[in-house]
Amino acid sequence: MVRITHAGYVRNIIHTNPRRNDADGLELASSDEDSEADFNAADQNPYANVDTLEQLMPLTRPYDLEHHPALSLPYKSRVVDEMAAATGTMLHEERRKLAELKNLMTTFRGDYKWISCGDIATNSDLRTHGDKVNGEPTRSELEENIFDSSIDPEDVENIRIADGKIFIDNGQEKDRLKNDLLSVKAENADQISSLSVQADTSPAWPLPDPPLLPSLPAAEESKRLLTAVVQKQTEIVQGVSQLYDSLLRAKRLKETVWRWCRAEAHVDEMSDGEDWVDLEQWGLSQTLTKGTQESLGIGNGGDDPDYLARRAEAGIGGGRERLQLYVRDMSLSNKLSITDVDLKDKRVLIRVDFNVPLDSSKNITNPQRIVGAVPTIKYAIDHGAKAVILMSHLGRPDGKRNEKYSLKPVVPELEKLLDGKKVEFANDCVGSEVEEVINKASGGQVILLENLRFHAEEEGSSKDADGKKVKADKADVEKFRKGLTALGDVYINDAFGTAHRAHSSMVGVDLPQRASGFLMKKELDYFAQALENPKRPFLAILGGAKVSDKIQLIDNLLGKVNSLIVCGGMAFTFKKTLENVKIGNSLFDDEGSKTVGDLVEKAKKNNIKIVLPVDYITADKFDKDAKTGTATDKEGIPDGWMGLDVGEESIKLFKQTINEAQTILWNGPPGVFEMDNFAKGTKDTLDAAVDAAQGGKIVIIGGGDTATVAAKYGVEDKLSHVSTGGGASLELLEGKDLPGVSALSSK
Repeated sequence: MVRITHAGYVRNIIHTNPRRNDADGLELASSDEDSEADFNAADQNPYANVDTLEQLMPLTRPYDLEHHPALSLPYKSRVVDEMAAATGTMLHEERRKLAELKNLMTTFRGDYKWISCGDIATNSDLRTHGDKVNGEPTRSELEENIFDSSIDPEDVENIRIADGKIFIDNGQEKDRLKNDLLSVKAENADQISSLSVQADTSPAWPLPDPPLLPSLPAAEESKRLLTAVVQKQTEIVQGVSQLYDSLLRAKRLKETVWRWCRAEAHVDEMSDGEDWVDLEQWGLSQTLTKGTQESLGIGNGGDDPDYLARRAEAGIGGGRERLQLYVRDMSLSNKLSITDVDLKDKRVLIRVDFNVPLDSSKNITNPQRIVGAVPTIKYAIDHGAKAVILMSHLGRPDGKRNEKYSLKPVVPELEKLLDGKKVEFANDCVGSEVEEVINKASGGQVILLENLRFHAEEEGSSKDADGKKVKADKADVEKFRKGLTALGDVYINDAFGTAHRAHSSMVGVDLPQRASGFLMKKELDYFAQALENPKRPFLAILGGAKVSDKIQLIDNLLGKVNSLIVCGGMAFTFKKTLENVKIGNSLFDDEGSKTVGDLVEKAKKNNIKIVLPVDYITADKFDKDAKTGTATDKEGIPDGWMGLDVGEESIKLFKQTINEAQTILWNGPPGVFEMDNFAKGTKDTLDAAVDAAQGGKIVIIGGGDTATVAAKYGVEDKLSHVSTGGGASLELLEGKDLPGVSALSSK
């Protein structure tokens, strides 16, 4: 055992492995050399390389949790998340079984063949039928069943039929009718068993085979058994539901602890949660107290000059306010911009996105991404930068040099856009030769570095000859990042489309000032306006094929929007799951359907209106030349046909919802706009969005296919903002932190 003192406590910890033994198996003294030890025995010890002192060491600060070799494992593990997801699926299945059983129970108890006649017999029934066999009249009582004994036909002069009753004028007619009825029933005599010649109690009409009509005791027993099954299934659902709720709570608490420990790591201060913890949420009976060091205001972070200056500038004192500082640091609208930085006589290192398409002759077919970066480059030149260094990726060279993906063809296009200013091309992106070229530059010289992805350290991995992913060495990644840092004095990120990637050029440049360029700033400003302080009502239009692909996006937006239009392929999953609409061969996401109910429940809880299509343009196949048709919710889509666009009534509904909103965020088209026969819904929705933007409303297109739609119809300049980042904008809308944005300095 090893005795240690930590946090005011004396503790005994298991001795660290491995113990050093000599060839005879005797433990060496601490003064003996390692060369005297026989490590062969240690090789056979499964714990030989485990440092138990490190594994069992308590945390010294909350923000060490992320790096603790043992305590961090439960928080990094996805076991609880996977268990919660699996339990949610199980709960859905058990609820389905319970619904089926209850439906069977209802059918069973409501079927006249099974229900006990005594439960529904009235006095009139008893007077009419008297004794009965399974509720059927007997032949011996046929006359009483047919003729009311209170009527004397001798007193009736005429035959009359009124209100379903027969009135007979004389006894002969009565006998004739009775004999006719008896003769009809006699045809089935061979199917009716007679218990007695004297007392024929066989039913007047034939009964089904016995298995279809069990005796009353058997029916009652079946009913009791079915009731017991329903009760047991109800208990199963309750148990699984409790387990699911507990796992969700464990998941939330795990995420809360992890988030707050990482938040404290961000602000680099000492706090074990007593300043911000919600006592009710955590089930605590009394307020937590400060530790000794924190009370004295000493320790890591508490006396950091930079942090204290920021606190003083913001007028912040307590822990709750320190949280506000963290939130402010992470706010999209509070990131440092190129206009906030002094660029005079500085080497300005700009991460741009020059991932442009090239033809077989290496000519650029669409220079739009280069055009988008020009304002930032010109601003740096015009504001006295010593050198403007541009770095970018192009294609997927898989961490190896490949001339096919060289950025050299960008040089003439960039020179043209910069009004003829010379652009120098560097044959690499790091190294002494590149540093020498940059350090010699002056007067705003523009230097374009070679493809960042020629180095595996940019993405953190590469592919071998077999196409398998090979992780880059950590030391090499760190060296590469230091090489990039050495190239500049100020770092500018203008590559929003790559902001969701934690690549070295996005997060590894360790310069004092890391600001956004104009392209990045515009993206952040508009998304901040929508996600942090939108004008209301706030509408989100979400399309896409699968619900499961958009679960996190929908879930995050349900806490922010006032109304939500669900369209595209995933609308069919909502319609079939919620309303049992017949969807034919339309897209149906079986996995996503399990979450639809929870999403709708959350929307109801937050008083959010969900708008779904009500009619459709259909096709007999997924082809531009397919036969087309129309369908509504009421009639459904026929088998063999599929919905590829929304119909006129749905378009009217969408336009009405758009007109009611002040902020509109659109991600995903309503139909297959690439095919003219199924583009009308998308075009009409776009027209409504353009009208809204021209009327002063905020309309943001969230990248991807929707941005392609805006470009196809040439209305990009008529909308408030069309995002350039497909994956980046999607992750931002899902509520995720973008590494490239988080790495920027705050104002």
